[in-house]
Amino acid sequence: MSEQAVAKNWRAMIRVGHDFFHCWRLVLADDLGPQKTGELTLRFWDKVAEATARAYARGGAAAAGENDLEGLVRLMARSSEIMGERVRVEADGDDFLLIHEACPWTDSYREYGGGNCQPGCDRWFVKVAAAVLPGCRVRTERSIPAGGGECVRRFSPGPAPGEGSGQG
Repeated sequence: MSEQAVAKNWRAMIRVGHDFFHCWRLVLADDLGPQKTGELTLRFWDKVAEATARAYARGGAAAAGENDLEGLVRLMARSSEIMGERVRVEADGDDFLLIHEACPWTDSYREYGGGNCQPGCDRWFVKVAAAVLPGCRVRTERSIPAGGGECVRRFSPGPAPGEGSGQG
């Protein structure tokens, strides 16, 4: 199979994954209502984050140098790229910014009647970061769903004085 065919098939599988997720959400909404659906959707992203952190650990993230803040953010950027998202990483002092310029989740939410991908994404980034680098902080500064033009998440080393880790 050509590289072009593999890429086309992968893009189709990304779409299928979105369809599965949104159909699951619609079933929950029909049976349980929007509030419970929102709660269960966040629990879903908690489980995905746990699985991602385990995969990062199995993949030897620490051995590959991704056990520092920059390495973690670059690893997350690569995961985002694999899922069809367009991202970049920028250093800002001791912090690193993960900037999503384009993301298929926004469109798939719109195609399935609305909703907002940001709570689930925020949950995933915070939980993965906390599992891989305990104490680092994650803060969403802008988001595409909120009209920010891009999603910007700031990853900072260690908790601020008087603050816990993994703020969303």
